[in-house]
Amino acid sequence: MITITKKLGYLYSKPNQLVQAYRDNRQIKQASKQFVDLPELHNPFFMIGVTGALHIMELSLRYVPTNVELVLVLNGMEKWEQEWAKQHFTTKAVIIIDSNQALAHGKVLDMLFDCYSKPFGILDYDCFVFNPTCFTKIQSISSPFLLNALFESKKLNLRIPQTYFLFFNSPIINLLKSKYHINSQIIDFQSKLSSKVVHQLAKIGIDKDHYPEPHKTYFDVLRLLICMGYSEGFVCNFLDEFPTGPIPDSAAFHVGGVANPRYFESWYSMRGTYFWRRALEENEHQELKRNYQEKFGFKKADEVYENSPDWKEKTGQQFFDFIESLVLQKSPPFNYSGR
Repeated sequence: MITITKKLGYLYSKPNQLVQAYRDNRQIKQASKQFVDLPELHNPFFMIGVTGALHIMELSLRYVPTNVELVLVLNGMEKWEQEWAKQHFTTKAVIIIDSNQALAHGKVLDMLFDCYSKPFGILDYDCFVFNPTCFTKIQSISSPFLLNALFESKKLNLRIPQTYFLFFNSPIINLLKSKYHINSQIIDFQSKLSSKVVHQLAKIGIDKDHYPEPHKTYFDVLRLLICMGYSEGFVCNFLDEFPTGPIPDSAAFHVGGVANPRYFESWYSMRGTYFWRRALEENEHQELKRNYQEKFGFKKADEVYENSPDWKEKTGQQFFDFIESLVLQKSPPFNYSGR
């Protein structure tokens, strides 16, 4: 069972939360000023990248069709990474959160909702959308829908979307944020949810003993907003016709566990670290490769599982074969080139 303390670590203590909140708010305020310079956009997608992500972003962007309007949000990247992204990626704009460390994902999403009020999408940098029709379908959103989604979480009695690839009906999201004074960030019932919110959640069977995801005793990023949307009669629309995962004819695949390639103490993070390092080994940009090796270590992908044969077996050969095709960009669906 994953608890909010495990998820947030040391930040769960009140003093640390206050100090971090002050720093984060200052960085968000500076980044928000950059939205006034955005060009006119139509149904754009935002991709949020953190330090160490450039080679994964490059792979993901190969599958984003050129007609999709994409804005990068560089969250806590080093100066050389910021410049590298501007020089090598073709996007509508780049927003820079100039922080010494990445801001929490929920805070960055709240910045997007606050600064861009029209419908928009998000695409994780380690999410690969192979079928370009997914973009067209997910961008088509109507008034009853809170959002469109491709990936689904484990569920209790509600369909809860994963945040890897979403398209938001932003006016409804902002209405919920304003009406209930809530946001996109991680929270639990011990964090002083208002009685109004608690009462509304009870209408859909959510309480301190029944969170929307049975394996988590907290609301993960966006989950509270999604549940409040359900309680108001809005629904999430899922693109069920598209298969996902490391399987033949996959429309999309999200790797996960790639944010800290030094850490592989769990099966999930070990799988992500393997992919991160295997992708770096095949990256053609020698300076980028050298900088990341110096920062994150020189361990090879094949060495990640050397002391964990059981986890390697659990991961399965299908995953490794799929990753090999992805990083080498060979065989369908990996021959599609977006930008």
